[in-house]
Amino acid sequence: MSIFYTEIAAIITNGQKNTYKTINKGVLETYWLVGKHIVEEEQNGKNKAEYGKNIIGFLSEKLTQEFGKGYSEASLRYIRQFYIIFPICHALRDELSWTHYRFLLKVENPKARTFYINESIDNQWDTRSLERQINSFYVARQKRLSADNEHFYIDLVFYNYILKCFVLIDLKMGKLTHQDIGQMDFYVRMWEDLCKTEGDNPTIGIILCSEKNDIIVKYSVLENNTQLFASKYMLYLPTETELMNELSREKNFIETEENFKRISYEEKLEKLRKEISEGRLGEKEELDRKREILEIRRKERLRRYNEGFSRDDNDYPSLV
Repeated sequence: MSIFYTEIAAIITNGQKNTYKTINKGVLETYWLVGKHIVEEEQNGKNKAEYGKNIIGFLSEKLTQEFGKGYSEASLRYIRQFYIIFPICHALRDELSWTHYRFLLKVENPKARTFYINESIDNQWDTRSLERQINSFYVARQKRLSADNEHFYIDLVFYNYILKCFVLIDLKMGKLTHQDIGQMDFYVRMWEDLCKTEGDNPTIGIILCSEKNDIIVKYSVLENNTQLFASKYMLYLPTETELMNELSREKNFIETEENFKRISYEEKLEKLRKEISEGRLGEKEELDRKREILEIRRKERLRRYNEGFSRDDNDYPSLV
């Protein structure tokens, strides 16, 4: 009976999803067509600016009388902008709601807009998550702070437009220690002293720690800002689930980047070794190849040392 119930529940769930998609698609196509007609009608007017203002007001009054709420002048301007920003109707994604698209209209950069569309679909962001992501502006990766001739690096820095504050993120692989927490507190204080500008709210620090199969989220704010953090900041910061997903993506990015560098390094060495072993090079050319191998190894050793890898020569393939 449990299998029987599971099958029935799956049918109902899929039916609900398909119904939602159908309704949502209809809403998007309707607003797109309305926006198209508004734009085309405006373009036919002699004084476009004044005519456009009049037509929005006229439509709002008449549509509200006939169809009720949802057709204010502000709403119609969104609909008009919807058509201008997304001029190809069949390219609209029915996985996204009208509210998703309203937030996307605020993103001016086309590449950034496409990024948010894809991320919303791939990660199944609800409208609140999308809004929070859009309002968190990426500032830097591996941001360097310097004090007393020492350099410190923050993994990720964002600026949240809603909270009007910087968000510092430190990524940790392994057990979270008191030193990690103290380090983030130190970063927050440094940022407050060196980077925070007039009008910014207090800086937030977030530690994302991957320990075995668990991911731990630790927040850091200066002591006199804890009440502000609890009452306001938590409403607009990413949830722990979203932060966990971000850590997983960052971890995959680092691993992919490292694998790419490693493959590229080994392929270069293999190519040079092959040229030497074939015996077709002159004495000078062979010497040049060996020097090139030594230079590649030197750069790779330096890169690995800077990134915390072992400096042992046994980590590297033989020269020839």
